[in-house]
Order: sequence, then C-alpha cells, then structure tokens
Amino acid sequence: MNGILLLLAISLSGPAAGGPMAPVARPALACVFEHPRYVGSCTEEVTPQENQTHVQACQAVLACLNNPQCVKSYCQATTLRGGWTLVSPEPGAQSPERR
Repeated sequence: MNGILLLLAISLSGPAAGGPMAPVARPALACVFEHPRYVGSCTEEVTPQENQTHVQACQAVLACLNNPQCVKSYCQATTLRGGWTLVSPEPGAQSPERR
C-alpha cells in the first residue's frame, strides 16, 4: 500500500528535473509577397518552426508560390505560380486585409 501512495505522490509532483519541457509558443510572422500580375501585395501569416529564421519561414511559402506543382493555397487561393518575390517578413505583425 505504501508503494502505491509513493508512486501516486511522485506522479502528482510534476515532471522530473531535466524531463521534457512544454514547447515554447513561437510568435506568428507576417510575410509580404508581390507578383507583377497580382493586384496589391499578398500577406501570409506563418509560424516559424524551431531553429528557423523569419526569412526562412517566409521562403518556404515563397518556394510554393514559385512552384507550379505546389497545391497549397496562398494569397487568397491564387493560381499564379512563378514570378513571386518576398518583400518583407515582419515579426509579430498581424495579417492585414488585402488592399
């Protein structure tokens, strides 16, 4: 009986030192793209993965926009593929409505 109580006390005390930590929330990032045939600019909100810079996170979306075989939906589901440029990544910026 004492063994069960000890196990219960240990399990309720929380994770052991050096145990797994909860993932740190990463801030969202507004990536702004332009295309000569797209009216205005396109802003997509992305969350960088661990060890990924803001520019790298935006470049992942840019790679899709410039790949005719990419089926992900960006820039209000545009079918324009190729010719996109990255204007800026803005840490912590919210995605504004398209102008």
